[in-house]
Amino acid sequence: MKIDSEKSEQIAPAAQEHISLDLSRHCIQTATRRCYEKTLSECLRAKGESGVLERRVDLLRQALETLDFGLLRSRWPELAGGGTAVVALSRQEGRILVHLDAQSFPAPLRKRTGTMTGK
Repeated sequence: MKIDSEKSEQIAPAAQEHISLDLSRHCIQTATRRCYEKTLSECLRAKGESGVLERRVDLLRQALETLDFGLLRSRWPELAGGGTAVVALSRQEGRILVHLDAQSFPAPLRKRTGTMTGK
């Protein structure tokens, strides 16, 4: 899957919720998984209104199940972790966007293999 850098710059972050990821010690996949686990735990402990947490859990779950993390790490070395890049995820029109410093682009999806695990 080719992602056109001209096209990616045209996608402006809208007023949707961004989930910030800390990639100072981990790659984007590990950071997403850790954020998912933490947010899910917060959601289960929340009393009353947990709509925001539920939306965050859903976005992170979708990312873990569908994104091609290998391609993300190879195409954008900053997503391999250990750096100071500002990284966030959001969803726009059903697609997950990756926000890397000043650019935003649709996250590449893993190819479906017909198995439940996606491997």
